[in-house]
Amino acid sequence: MLIEQLAGYCFVIFSLLKHLAANANVMYNDDTTLRILEIIKQIKNGTIGDRTGMYTTGIIADYEGRKIALFIVNWRAQMTP
Repeated sequence: MLIEQLAGYCFVIFSLLKHLAANANVMYNDDTTLRILEIIKQIKNGTIGDRTGMYTTGIIADYEGRKIALFIVNWRAQMTP
């Protein structure tokens, strides 16, 4: 229960940081094929569904002289050829 409460607070902060980064004057990003071992295990066991795409994005934004670093992992993404 405490972890869920903490996650709620973190989500609010993360959402604000994403908003500030989106309005930054300068933004750098890098996409990678970093894989999450637990999700790979679930894919192999067939316990995940049909969508098994995974991607990871790192973003550094310069907002009003301050650096904002975001690390975003998304799975079940639709991968296009």
